[in-house]
Amino acid sequence: MTSKERALRLVAKKMGPMITHRARKWCKNPIFVVGCARSGTTLTADLLGRHRDIAHFSEANEVWDPKGYPWARSDLKRPPNWLDPITFNQMWWQEVSGSAYDRVIPAVFGLFQKLSGKSVFLNKSPMNTFKIPYILQIFPQARFIHIYRDGRAVIFSYMKKEYEKIKSHYEVYKRKGYDFDREELLRIMAKSWVDHIEEVEKQKEELDLMKKGLIYDLAYEDFCKDPGAGLEGLYDFLQLDRQRWGIDTLPDIGSRNYKFKEQLTPGQVEEITGIMLGSLKKKGYIQ
Repeated sequence: MTSKERALRLVAKKMGPMITHRARKWCKNPIFVVGCARSGTTLTADLLGRHRDIAHFSEANEVWDPKGYPWARSDLKRPPNWLDPITFNQMWWQEVSGSAYDRVIPAVFGLFQKLSGKSVFLNKSPMNTFKIPYILQIFPQARFIHIYRDGRAVIFSYMKKEYEKIKSHYEVYKRKGYDFDREELLRIMAKSWVDHIEEVEKQKEELDLMKKGLIYDLAYEDFCKDPGAGLEGLYDFLQLDRQRWGIDTLPDIGSRNYKFKEQLTPGQVEEITGIMLGSLKKKGYIQ
C-alpha cells in the first residue's frame, strides 16, 4: 500500500463528510476489476496498473465499506460475503446510500486520481462482483473487467484463506454460527464460485453490459498462457496506448491450477465438480 493510499483511507474514515463536491468530479474513466476471490484479480489489476495512464487504488475495501470491513471486527448483522453475497451487499447498499456515503466513495477515489495525475481510475475488489448495479449508480461511466478461473482451483485456495480467518477470529465466527470446518467450507466455497459466475452473467443480461461495451471477460488461464495478448486485449477495451506500459518486459506467469488435484482427494474433486458443473460447462472448463 502506498503512502498516498494510506492517507486517503484515513480521509475516508475520518473526514468523509467534509470532502467537497469538486473531488467527486475528479474520478474519471473508472474501471473496476471483479471476479471471485483467488481468480487472478490481483495479478490482473497489478499488471494493468503499471500503465502510465492508470491510477491504481488496490482493493480499498475500507473505503467502500468502512462499517463492515473487515467483517470479523464489525458489529453488523450481515452474513459473510462469501456465504450470502446477495444479502451482504443489499444490506451494504442500504447502509451506504442511507448515510450519503455513496457520495464520499467517488470523492476519495477522485482525490486519489487527481493526486496521481492519471486519466484512468482502476480499482480491484472481488467484493464488488455483487455491487455492479450499485457501482453504476455511484459511477455512471463505470466499466468492468471480469476475471474468471477454473472454480475447482479457486475454491481450494479460497477455502484455505477463509479457514485461516475463522481460526484467527474463532469466537466471533462461532458466536454468529459461521464456524465451519474445512469440509463444509469447501462446499460453501463451491457454491460461492457459482454465485459469482452467475451474478456476472445475470448483470450482463439485465444491464446489457456486453452490447454497451461496459464489461470485458478474461480467463485467468488465457492470461497466464499469454500475458502479452491478455494486456493487449485489456488496452483495446480501455482504449489505452500500448506503448505506455510502465515496465519493459512481461513477467513469467504460471498457472497454479494443478494444485487442487494434488491436495484434494478424488472424492472431494468429484463433489465440488458436481456442485459447480453447470457453471464450469458455461465457462468452458468441462465439455
